[in-house]
Amino acid sequence: MIVHFNRLKPYRVRPVQLQPTSDDVEEPIGQRFGLDAGSDSREPAESAGVELSEAHVMDPVPTGNAEPTDLDLNQHSESGEGVGEGGDLTLFMTGKRPRPSTEPMYSKGNIDDFPITNGYDSVEYTDFINSHIRNSQNILISQSMCYGTFGGCFAPSKRYSPRPSLTWGIRKNYDDFLEFVNEQSQNIYSLACDENLGFGVFFMKNYGTGQAIIRNTSDIKKKWDEGFKITACAARGSTFYVIMTKDAEEYKDKAEKWFTCSTWAAAKIEILKDYKEGKVITGLCYSSVLGLYFVVMAKTPEVQCYHRSGDIIARVKWMDEKNKKGFHPTIIFKYPTDQKILVVMTKDQNRSGLGYHCTYNQKIVN
Repeated sequence: MIVHFNRLKPYRVRPVQLQPTSDDVEEPIGQRFGLDAGSDSREPAESAGVELSEAHVMDPVPTGNAEPTDLDLNQHSESGEGVGEGGDLTLFMTGKRPRPSTEPMYSKGNIDDFPITNGYDSVEYTDFINSHIRNSQNILISQSMCYGTFGGCFAPSKRYSPRPSLTWGIRKNYDDFLEFVNEQSQNIYSLACDENLGFGVFFMKNYGTGQAIIRNTSDIKKKWDEGFKITACAARGSTFYVIMTKDAEEYKDKAEKWFTCSTWAAAKIEILKDYKEGKVITGLCYSSVLGLYFVVMAKTPEVQCYHRSGDIIARVKWMDEKNKKGFHPTIIFKYPTDQKILVVMTKDQNRSGLGYHCTYNQKIVN
C-alpha cells in the first residue's frame, strides 16, 4: 500500500445545460483531524452480513416549473388525462401538475415475478441525470459506474443556493472527454468512468477558481503545493483520473491524503485508522486493470460512517436511521469484485433537512 499526504495547510471547465455475502458497517469514531503519516497502528476491520439493487428516495425537493423531458417516468401506467403528455402521475413527476389527489397504487409484487419489460430497464446517461436534476435544486453529489451500471446521489445543498448553472454529458474516450471539458465555462463537480461507456461528467459553474485533470498520481503533490485539492476521482483502464480544484468551498483548509490498496480489506484498515485521526473519505475509485483501489481522505470536523452490503433492505434501513441523526450520503460505490454497494454518509449542515435521492444499480446505455 502507498500512502501520500498533503499536510497543508487546469483545465478550465459548457452542452446539455441547466443537468458468502456479508455486511460492512463502520460507525463514526468521533472526528477531529490530524494527518500523521507513518503510524502503523491498525486494527482489524469489523464485518458482518448481504444486497440487491434499485433506488431509495428521501423527501425529494421539486421546485420551479416543468420542462418536458425525454424520459417518461410513467411507462407502465395508463394515461387517462393530459392526452399526449401522460397521466396525472407523469405530469406530477415532471412538474407540470400539483400532487395528485389520489396516490399512485403500488402492487408490492416481487420484481422477480414481474420483471421490467425488455428495453425499459435501461436509460441513456444524459436522460437519467436530466430526470433527477430538472425541476429541482439537486446537484449530482457523487457518481460511479461499474460494468454498465450507474450509482449516484442527487441532493440540494445550501452551499450552492440558488443553484449555479449545470452541464452534464458522457464521452466514449479520453480525447472526446477532454474536448468536452475544454468547451466548458464550468468546472467538473463529479466524474465517473466505465470501461465500455466512457466518461460521465457533471459540471457546475462557480465551482472553484481553477481546475486540473491529473493522470499521473506523482503530479498530485505539485498541485497540492499550488493550492489545489482532490475533488473527484475515477479510473479507466490502468489510469486514475484525479480532478483537482482550487478554492472549492467544500475543501478549503482541509488537509488531504491519498493511498492505493490491492484489496478492500487493506483499504478498510487504513480507513479505520484515519477515522480515528479525524479524517473522512472524500474520494474512491477502482482500477480493474491495476487491481487497485484509489482512496482519498481529508481532515475535517465532520463525522462519517459507511455501510457495505448486498442487501438493499438492510442498506435502506441503515441509511434512514443515519439520516435521522443528521447524516447524508456523500459516496455511492459499487465494488467490481463482488458487486456489493458501499454507501458513505457524512454529517453536513449544508444539506440538513433537504433530502436526497440515491440510485445504486441503474443500467446505462449509450
